[in-house]
Amino acid sequence: MQYTKSIILVILLVFGSPLFVQGAPQTVRHLNLREGRVNRPVKGVKSSSLTPHTLISIMSNADFKSQASTNGWKGTGTSSNPFIISNLLITDTSGSGYGVDIEQVTYHYKLINITVSGFLDGFFIAYGANATLTGCVSHNNTDVGFYVYLNDNSSFVSNQVYNNSNDGFSVNFGTGVQLDSNTIYGNSNGISFAADNSSLTNNLIYNNFQDGIVLTLEKNVTIANNTLRQNQGSGISASFSKLLNITSNTIYNNSASGIEYLFNANSTISSNKIYNNTKYGIDHFYSGNDTLVKNNIFSNSKAGIYSISSNMSVISNNTIRYNMIGLKLETESNMTVRYNMISNNLDHNYEFIALKNITFTFNSIAPSFIQAPLSSKYLLGSTGNTLIWKVMDDNPSKYLIYKNNTLIKSDVLVSNVTISLNIDGLPIGVYNYTIVAKDYSGFSVSSTTMVTVYNSTSTGTTTPPTTPTPPPNNTTTPSISPTPTSSTMTSNSSKSSLKTTSLSLPAIVTPWLLLFTFVAIAVINRRSIIKLRK
Repeated sequence: MQYTKSIILVILLVFGSPLFVQGAPQTVRHLNLREGRVNRPVKGVKSSSLTPHTLISIMSNADFKSQASTNGWKGTGTSSNPFIISNLLITDTSGSGYGVDIEQVTYHYKLINITVSGFLDGFFIAYGANATLTGCVSHNNTDVGFYVYLNDNSSFVSNQVYNNSNDGFSVNFGTGVQLDSNTIYGNSNGISFAADNSSLTNNLIYNNFQDGIVLTLEKNVTIANNTLRQNQGSGISASFSKLLNITSNTIYNNSASGIEYLFNANSTISSNKIYNNTKYGIDHFYSGNDTLVKNNIFSNSKAGIYSISSNMSVISNNTIRYNMIGLKLETESNMTVRYNMISNNLDHNYEFIALKNITFTFNSIAPSFIQAPLSSKYLLGSTGNTLIWKVMDDNPSKYLIYKNNTLIKSDVLVSNVTISLNIDGLPIGVYNYTIVAKDYSGFSVSSTTMVTVYNSTSTGTTTPPTTPTPPPNNTTTPSISPTPTSSTMTSNSSKSSLKTTSLSLPAIVTPWLLLFTFVAIAVINRRSIIKLRK
């Protein structure tokens, strides 16, 4: 028995020690497999503070007034004193019917902090007007979270809708509908919307199984300041609509395009930040009389802007970089492209196919990127040592090569043609070589390679010279961000450095724990021997 206790003590001390050294165990965070992300608690009123209630069904103004009197709901139904229904929990398991069903009501009313789940549709608001829903939650219904049909002048503010089998919000054939500051995830489409003279603003829409926002057959709709990310379709998909204002949205990491814009007209797409989408930044298809202006579009897997078979549109003042193709125009007519900055796109900056009457003026087309080695080493006295660069550019001008801040070569730049420089004959040391590529628009990019020369007893640890700053040009050269490859390698290097200098606390105390363990075993064994002797 005593030996058994000794073994148990050893196990606790050796394997349990990190828990005591590092403190209390961390809280376990459960993964929501449907979303593919860590679950976060739903903000708003806790379900424990809500009053359980049966489903609500109101079919007319008179019915609303009668039920308000019966249930003690506050208000009179005017704009200054609306009816108020609040703080209710309405649940079901049938997957049928509506949790809250309000139809043919034109009274002003507010639904506040009502949570609904387990129905066909969580909320059905139809054939009426003047509804305001705030702080409501609709989840795990078998069809739609909030279904709004032929309802005018209604607002949905700061609600949460998630894990519904169909759309989060489905808004059809109304006017003057406002969706503001809602959180929408885990549905089929986040928002399916068809209501004129309306707005979708400040919503967070993510991890839906199709598109973030789908707009169809609308007129005069503003979509502004929304965040749309990680949806399995496009961030925004708009079709057969006109007079749209899509502005100041952040759209990224969606599995199709950032904005899919099909068969629309007379709209503005402006000041959006669109990046890391699997297809296009903006897919502008069979549309006309549109303005695409001041968008920041980068790192999309296909083209930053792809416009096909559209006409009479303006593409201006956009920044388009690090996409596969910057700007692709195909079978366009009567289009104006001006004042765009198109740079560092991986294949080429622009591609034009079968265009008619296109004005392409005052665009800044910077060199795409430089393929270059980050470093090179060779043994003192060896030969055949060469640096090789390749520059991709649509409008090449010249290149310059510097060695330790001194210009040693310049020549005409030809896109996608190898540039080589023999570096034999250098004494032992570390040198930097910088190539600067320029285009006819006055833009430039650069890349620096470190060269180390060593002998058989030296590894070339000489302190490297400072990175050269090329002498200024007569032409002003706008700043171009480094290529994504260079940025990534720098970042990884920093992380590696941090990792190698980190120290594990249990590793420090392990020798002391082992010593303590041996002492404890010795004491226990000694007591056992004494007991046996007695």
